[in-house]
Amino acid sequence: MILTHYFPSLKENQTLPKRELFKSFTEYTTLEQEAIATQLSCCSGRALCRFSQLDKYIERRNLTEQWLYAAFLKIGGRPLSPHPFYFVLGENKQLKQDFGLNAGELILDTTQINKFDISFTLGDSVGLYFSSGQRQLYSLEEIETVSGNSTFVREQMALLEQHHHYIEAQLWNKSYLSKARIIKYYPVFIIYYITVYSHLLEYFYENQNLVKKWRYTRQIHRA
Repeated sequence: MILTHYFPSLKENQTLPKRELFKSFTEYTTLEQEAIATQLSCCSGRALCRFSQLDKYIERRNLTEQWLYAAFLKIGGRPLSPHPFYFVLGENKQLKQDFGLNAGELILDTTQINKFDISFTLGDSVGLYFSSGQRQLYSLEEIETVSGNSTFVREQMALLEQHHHYIEAQLWNKSYLSKARIIKYYPVFIIYYITVYSHLLEYFYENQNLVKKWRYTRQIHRA
């Protein structure tokens, strides 16, 4: 099964540095969180609006991660950190849009991951924790069975907000991230200029060959 982590583009032509892609927001110091939140709150995307209310977001995230950590231990998990790294099972076009224009993707396959290093929730974990829905964590083996029952999955997510309707994965060992495939998307205007530039080079190359042929023909005639 494929896992996808979406990340925002901080500038029109630049995404997060690779080293920053592999960190959970709650791993940063308070000062670092404030600096990152200031930058992200200025970006487009529904999912980034939470950073404009940083204190509320951090409180909700910390409470959720405390629950996730305890629940993961109960199902036999072996977390290397109290702060998991988050993915969505498969892909989610709406969630990608929620991370703003040119959001990138970090992709892993569950076949690369040990069952003791990952857990799942039916729905966004923060949304689930603060809803009246059933708080339950699933193992890799369980989610392989449960995810095939779309009726059950929909029923379990019924009490969540619509934008929280996806299966979330929590990765508790970040050593796997070095195997991830990273996809970055660039603004349309950059792609446009690259395309135009390529056409110009092609035109110049073709005409350069024509000039060479013309000169060669003249030399033959003179001879």
